[in-house]
Amino acid sequence: MDLSIDLYQRYLQHFANTPGWFYLQSAAIWDTLLSYQEASNNIGNILEIGVFQGKSAGMLALHRQGEETCVFVDPAPLHEVRQRIEQAVPGAKCEYMQEMSQFLPRHSFVRDAARDFRWIHIDGEHSAQAVSNDLALAEMLLSDRGILVLDDSTSAATDRSPPPASSSCQPRRTPPARTHGARRRAATWKARRG
Repeated sequence: MDLSIDLYQRYLQHFANTPGWFYLQSAAIWDTLLSYQEASNNIGNILEIGVFQGKSAGMLALHRQGEETCVFVDPAPLHEVRQRIEQAVPGAKCEYMQEMSQFLPRHSFVRDAARDFRWIHIDGEHSAQAVSNDLALAEMLLSDRGILVLDDSTSAATDRSPPPASSSCQPRRTPPARTHGARRRAATWKARRG
Protein backbone atom coordinates (compact mmCIF):
# COMPACT_ATOMS: atom_id res chain seq x y z
CA MET A 1 0.00 0.00 0.00
CA ASP A 2 2.56 2.59 -1.06
CA LEU A 3 -0.29 4.93 -2.00
CA SER A 4 -1.43 4.99 1.64
CA ILE A 5 2.06 5.91 2.83
CA ASP A 6 2.12 8.73 0.30
CA LEU A 7 -1.32 9.94 1.41
CA TYR A 8 -0.37 9.79 5.07
CA GLN A 9 2.80 11.79 4.40
CA ARG A 10 0.75 14.35 2.45
CA TYR A 11 -1.68 14.50 5.38
CA LEU A 12 1.19 15.20 7.80
CA GLN A 13 2.60 17.85 5.49
CA HIS A 14 -0.67 19.75 5.04
CA PHE A 15 -2.81 19.05 8.10
CA ALA A 16 -0.68 17.92 11.08
CA ASN A 17 -0.47 21.48 12.44
CA THR A 18 -4.14 22.29 11.85
CA PRO A 19 -5.94 23.11 15.12
CA GLY A 20 -8.15 20.31 16.37
CA TRP A 21 -8.38 17.09 18.37
CA PHE A 22 -7.64 14.60 15.59
CA TYR A 23 -4.48 13.01 16.93
CA LEU A 24 -1.83 11.40 14.73
CA GLN A 25 -2.65 7.93 16.08
CA SER A 26 -6.26 8.41 14.98
CA ALA A 27 -5.12 9.73 11.61
CA ALA A 28 -3.00 6.61 11.10
CA ILE A 29 -5.95 4.33 11.96
CA TRP A 30 -8.26 6.27 9.62
CA ASP A 31 -5.66 6.12 6.87
CA THR A 32 -5.45 2.33 7.27
CA LEU A 33 -9.22 1.84 7.24
CA LEU A 34 -9.77 4.21 4.29
CA SER A 35 -6.97 2.48 2.38
CA TYR A 36 -8.55 -0.89 3.09
CA GLN A 37 -11.86 0.38 1.71
CA GLU A 38 -10.11 1.54 -1.45
CA ALA A 39 -8.15 -1.71 -1.85
CA SER A 40 -11.37 -3.73 -1.49
CA ASN A 41 -13.13 -1.54 -4.08
CA ASN A 42 -15.54 -0.11 -1.51
CA ILE A 43 -16.70 3.00 -3.35
CA GLY A 44 -19.01 5.66 -1.92
CA ASN A 45 -19.31 9.20 -0.72
CA ILE A 46 -17.85 10.52 2.52
CA LEU A 47 -19.64 12.60 5.20
CA GLU A 48 -18.28 14.46 8.18
CA ILE A 49 -20.62 16.13 10.68
CA GLY A 50 -18.63 18.54 12.83
CA VAL A 51 -15.61 19.83 10.92
CA PHE A 52 -14.08 22.49 13.21
CA GLN A 53 -10.87 23.53 11.37
CA GLY A 54 -10.79 20.58 8.96
CA LYS A 55 -8.06 18.47 10.54
CA SER A 56 -9.87 15.15 10.00
CA ALA A 57 -11.64 16.46 6.88
CA GLY A 58 -8.20 16.76 5.30
CA MET A 59 -7.61 13.02 5.70
CA LEU A 60 -11.01 12.30 4.15
CA ALA A 61 -10.40 14.61 1.19
CA LEU A 62 -7.06 12.94 0.52
CA HIS A 63 -8.79 9.54 0.35
CA ARG A 64 -11.66 10.70 -1.88
CA GLN A 65 -11.36 9.09 -5.28
CA GLY A 66 -13.06 9.09 -8.68
CA GLU A 67 -16.62 10.40 -8.58
CA GLU A 68 -16.89 10.25 -4.81
CA THR A 69 -17.93 13.42 -2.99
CA CYS A 70 -16.86 14.54 0.46
CA VAL A 71 -19.65 16.36 2.30
CA PHE A 72 -18.46 18.48 5.22
CA VAL A 73 -21.11 19.87 7.57
CA ASP A 74 -20.65 22.35 10.38
CA PRO A 75 -22.73 25.24 11.77
CA ALA A 76 -19.66 27.51 11.56
CA PRO A 77 -18.44 28.97 8.26
CA LEU A 78 -16.10 26.60 6.40
CA HIS A 79 -14.22 29.10 4.20
CA GLU A 80 -10.84 28.45 5.82
CA VAL A 81 -11.42 24.69 5.74
CA ARG A 82 -12.24 24.90 2.03
CA GLN A 83 -9.07 26.90 1.34
CA ARG A 84 -6.93 24.47 3.33
CA ILE A 85 -8.35 21.42 1.55
CA GLU A 86 -8.24 23.00 -1.93
CA GLN A 87 -4.59 23.90 -1.40
CA ALA A 88 -3.67 20.39 -0.23
CA VAL A 89 -5.98 18.41 -2.55
CA PRO A 90 -6.57 20.45 -5.72
CA GLY A 91 -9.65 19.33 -7.63
CA ALA A 92 -11.12 17.34 -4.75
CA LYS A 93 -14.88 17.04 -5.17
CA CYS A 94 -16.08 18.41 -1.82
CA GLU A 95 -19.27 20.08 -0.64
CA TYR A 96 -19.07 22.48 2.30
CA MET A 97 -22.34 23.01 4.14
CA GLN A 98 -22.76 25.59 6.88
CA GLU A 99 -25.71 23.85 8.52
CA MET A 100 -26.86 22.23 11.72
CA SER A 101 -26.90 18.49 11.09
CA GLN A 102 -30.50 18.23 12.31
CA PHE A 103 -31.55 20.07 9.13
CA LEU A 104 -29.67 17.81 6.70
CA PRO A 105 -32.72 15.67 5.84
CA ARG A 106 -34.24 18.63 4.00
CA HIS A 107 -31.34 18.57 1.51
CA SER A 108 -31.72 16.53 -1.65
CA PHE A 109 -28.42 14.64 -1.25
CA VAL A 110 -29.93 12.80 1.73
CA ARG A 111 -32.80 11.48 -0.39
CA ASP A 112 -30.67 10.93 -3.51
CA ALA A 113 -27.71 9.27 -1.80
CA ALA A 114 -29.37 6.75 0.52
CA ARG A 115 -26.93 3.91 1.29
CA ASP A 116 -24.27 5.61 -0.85
CA PHE A 117 -21.73 6.65 1.82
CA ARG A 118 -18.73 4.47 2.60
CA TRP A 119 -17.52 6.62 5.51
CA ILE A 120 -19.44 8.78 7.98
CA HIS A 121 -17.77 10.63 10.83
CA ILE A 122 -20.07 12.06 13.52
CA ASP A 123 -18.42 14.72 15.68
CA GLY A 124 -21.12 17.39 15.79
CA GLU A 125 -23.11 18.63 18.71
CA HIS A 126 -22.75 16.14 21.55
CA SER A 127 -26.23 16.36 23.09
CA ALA A 128 -28.19 13.11 23.25
CA GLN A 129 -30.82 14.42 20.82
CA ALA A 130 -28.23 15.61 18.28
CA VAL A 131 -26.31 12.33 18.41
CA SER A 132 -29.56 10.40 18.03
CA ASN A 133 -30.47 12.50 14.98
CA ASP A 134 -27.01 12.05 13.48
CA LEU A 135 -27.16 8.27 14.01
CA ALA A 136 -30.58 8.11 12.32
CA LEU A 137 -29.16 10.06 9.37
CA ALA A 138 -26.13 7.76 9.23
CA GLU A 139 -28.40 4.72 9.17
CA MET A 140 -30.12 6.12 6.06
CA LEU A 141 -26.88 7.03 4.28
CA LEU A 142 -24.29 4.39 5.21
CA SER A 143 -23.67 1.61 2.70
CA ASP A 144 -23.65 -2.02 3.79
CA ARG A 145 -19.83 -2.06 3.84
CA GLY A 146 -19.53 1.48 5.18
CA ILE A 147 -17.72 2.60 8.29
CA LEU A 148 -19.30 4.84 10.91
CA VAL A 149 -16.93 6.73 13.21
CA LEU A 150 -18.29 8.24 16.43
CA ASP A 151 -16.30 10.86 18.29
CA ASP A 152 -16.54 11.47 22.02
CA SER A 153 -19.10 8.74 22.58
CA THR A 154 -17.51 7.36 25.74
CA SER A 155 -14.89 9.87 26.94
CA ALA A 156 -15.50 12.63 29.45
CA ALA A 157 -15.26 16.15 28.07
CA THR A 158 -12.66 16.98 30.71
CA ASP A 159 -10.31 14.32 29.32
CA ARG A 160 -9.71 16.38 26.17
CA SER A 161 -6.57 18.42 25.83
CA PRO A 162 -6.75 21.73 23.99
CA PRO A 163 -5.62 21.61 20.38
CA PRO A 164 -2.18 22.90 19.45
CA ALA A 165 -2.69 26.37 18.00
CA SER A 166 -3.73 29.84 19.05
CA SER A 167 -5.13 30.43 22.50
CA SER A 168 -8.49 31.33 20.95
CA CYS A 169 -9.16 27.62 20.29
CA GLN A 170 -10.79 26.09 23.33
CA PRO A 171 -11.87 22.47 23.83
CA ARG A 172 -15.58 21.84 23.73
CA ARG A 173 -17.18 21.81 27.16
CA THR A 174 -20.34 19.96 26.17
CA PRO A 175 -20.65 16.62 27.97
CA PRO A 176 -20.65 13.52 25.78
CA ALA A 177 -23.99 12.13 24.67
CA ARG A 178 -25.32 8.89 26.05
CA THR A 179 -26.89 6.84 23.29
CA HIS A 180 -27.93 3.65 25.02
CA GLY A 181 -29.95 1.34 22.83
CA ALA A 182 -28.48 2.56 19.54
CA ARG A 183 -29.29 0.21 16.74
CA ARG A 184 -26.76 -2.38 15.61
CA ARG A 185 -25.93 -0.42 12.45
CA ALA A 186 -24.57 2.40 14.60
CA ALA A 187 -21.39 0.60 15.61
CA THR A 188 -17.98 2.21 15.48
CA TRP A 189 -17.34 0.30 12.29
CA LYS A 190 -19.26 -2.25 10.37
CA ALA A 191 -17.61 -5.49 9.51
CA ARG A 192 -17.44 -6.42 5.87
CA ARG A 193 -20.20 -8.84 5.05
CA GLY A 194 -19.13 -12.06 3.35
